[in-house]
Amino acid sequence: MIRNKTHHISCFKAKAKAENKAIFVDVFAVWCSPCSYMSKTVFTKNTVGHFFNSNFISVKIDAETEAGRMFASEYPIEAYPTVMFFDNNSQLLEKNKGLLNDVELLEKANLLLKNNPNLGGILSDFRKAKLPTEQMKLYLRTLIANGDSTNTEELFPIFWNKLTDKQKLEGDNFTLARHSVKSLDSPVFKDLFNKRSAYQQLFKYDSVDYLIGGLLEREFIKYWRAKTEEQSPSQAQLFEKINKYRKNSTDYYRAKYEYFEASFKEDETATRIARKNFNDNHEQDVYQLTNEAWAVASSYGKYDSFENGLAWVDKSLKIQYTPGAGTTKAWILYQLGQKKQAKELAQEAIQKAGDNQSLINFTKWMILEYK
Repeated sequence: MIRNKTHHISCFKAKAKAENKAIFVDVFAVWCSPCSYMSKTVFTKNTVGHFFNSNFISVKIDAETEAGRMFASEYPIEAYPTVMFFDNNSQLLEKNKGLLNDVELLEKANLLLKNNPNLGGILSDFRKAKLPTEQMKLYLRTLIANGDSTNTEELFPIFWNKLTDKQKLEGDNFTLARHSVKSLDSPVFKDLFNKRSAYQQLFKYDSVDYLIGGLLEREFIKYWRAKTEEQSPSQAQLFEKINKYRKNSTDYYRAKYEYFEASFKEDETATRIARKNFNDNHEQDVYQLTNEAWAVASSYGKYDSFENGLAWVDKSLKIQYTPGAGTTKAWILYQLGQKKQAKELAQEAIQKAGDNQSLINFTKWMILEYK
């Protein structure tokens, strides 16, 4: 939730200047339904609250109070809600009239900070690599638990590049990497892949292979999203990555590809045959189903993608319980607002994780956020 104050902006100019932070202003009216929606639904999102509390001085102004009328005399308001961004010298940077959802609001705020790199705040200092590594780690952990994949993907390489080779082999840092890397093309992934045997020795199982499974699912989803948007993705490049990183899963992806292809062409007979082949031969792999769940849920960051991810992880858990699937379901339920059940599932996953310290660490981090 955004921690804001209901005052005139002048009360916060000195604070913004001292902290070198931008000012975020929400101008509302008590009778305004879209204003109420943003206050109750958008500003209360964990991702939104964490981002704004870390990087902005936030002010909430009731337009029909004396403070509101004073503010409007200096900055005219044409509609409600209106959100405004000021720099640390109180110069207006951007003004938006009307309703914004959480994704739109975060995109605007992110872009504004990128375009004004001299502004302070944790995000700005992180981008300049000015933060100590422990503070970076804490910030990344919170981003991951709150489902902020955009900022996680951007910031993690900055943190990774500050680490020594010895620090990169530490369990906590590998856990962060596993949940921050979103592409097989990432330089961080290539570093992890080169250290694969060292991680396997450290964790007593092929932890990098588990990461590869999730990233290949993302590649597969990205390919079909591009195809449905009438782009021309390369099938050859997709299977080149599959053969390079997971050759023993080629048959799985080939069957899945044939099913998707038949569905894409709206060929009911071919779809039915391909779907049966995929189900009969490949939909009993609990680890592959869990990878699918995580990839689907984290690819879009919207309610329906979390619902779809939940369906996949429930298939996995129906076949066999694994701590990884339990943690995945806990994270998805948390994103859907079912926090009590999420915490219970996360605690169960920790109890059953054995010596999988990477999974235990990540699940504990999530529990810290499940207030």
